[in-house]
Amino acid sequence: MQTSHTITARDDVDILSIDNQYASARIALFGAHVISFVPKKDGRERLWLSDCARFDGKTAIRGGIPVCWPWFAAHPDNPDLPSHGFLRNQQWHVDSISETAESTTVRLLPGDVNGPGFHHAVEVTLVVDIGKQLTVSLITHNRDNEAILIGGALHSYLAINDIDSVTIDGIEGPYSDKVSGLVQQDSPRPYQISGEVDRIHTSPVPAVTVTSAGEITHLHQSGHNSVVVWNPWVEKSRTMTDMPDDGYRQMLCVEAAIAPMLSLPAGENLVLSQRIG
Repeated sequence: MQTSHTITARDDVDILSIDNQYASARIALFGAHVISFVPKKDGRERLWLSDCARFDGKTAIRGGIPVCWPWFAAHPDNPDLPSHGFLRNQQWHVDSISETAESTTVRLLPGDVNGPGFHHAVEVTLVVDIGKQLTVSLITHNRDNEAILIGGALHSYLAINDIDSVTIDGIEGPYSDKVSGLVQQDSPRPYQISGEVDRIHTSPVPAVTVTSAGEITHLHQSGHNSVVVWNPWVEKSRTMTDMPDDGYRQMLCVEAAIAPMLSLPAGENLVLSQRIG
């Protein structure tokens, strides 16, 4: 398969662009952050990127698929540590680009896997596979002599037509709701969005379908212990300088997450993966 790849600058961030017979994709090397995936079968962008996103090489990019590691949201023991860990605010580099008849695979490595609140012997790789579908896999290999606690997420911002038309299928079981004070509630039926949501679903379902005005996005995920659904809605969007006031209407986060953190034994791998089509 013929694949073209180029690196260009957007403000202070290098962007790797991939184009093959099945799709095009763009990856910001700051944060190893996939910011676009467009299958050629329909030409529809699957990922939402804020019009106000900052590409200053310092600030986490709003939209796409941020990499949260080695924890998700606030650190459970120290809220002063960086939210969502530190890899999304780090420069990564391309380790390799390879292709088969079905897809193009990009392997990315971070500059440093140790940072505030985390000092262990680990290897971290992000593998981005671009074909008829987009598959993103965050791989943690514990090279330490003892088990370590690991959390994180693939914080996927899905592009939708309008939040009022969204229905989510496949998510079930109880969730903790940050908006209402982490009260356990059952997943709604039908699952629609009518206000701010910040939910951690504790049933790690392998497949989710998001429908918006007749357009369908399929998600398949593994290596997770929860699914996060997030939309900031009206008031919170207005307080976010890197998001348009009405940006909440065209995005919905459905995330494969490791929250709470898991114990990763010495010498073993943890692969958190999400496929978007």
